[in-house]
Amino acid sequence: MRLRNSFWAMLGRDETPVASDALKKIRTAMLTTLENHSGPGHIRIETQIAFATELAELWDLRSGLLQVLTSISGEKIAELELQNITALFAGHYPVLE
Repeated sequence: MRLRNSFWAMLGRDETPVASDALKKIRTAMLTTLENHSGPGHIRIETQIAFATELAELWDLRSGLLQVLTSISGEKIAELELQNITALFAGHYPVLE
């Protein structure tokens, strides 16, 4: 076990199957939203989302997703999409508990 993983496990933040399911669900929603609005071409944010291994990473990537969606679909639509994605974090990420 890596030091980073053991540290978080010690603090009680070890990844559970529920967190893993949430990670997959949120990642899929973010990638689908990106694809629906922009298609391929935003490789950087797409790659970051695809390879995120923690909910905290996906949480932080919301701002990048918002920027891409805003540039393509406008601020109003981007904010609505981000609200839907943010709702998926409820109960899984400490900021929203």
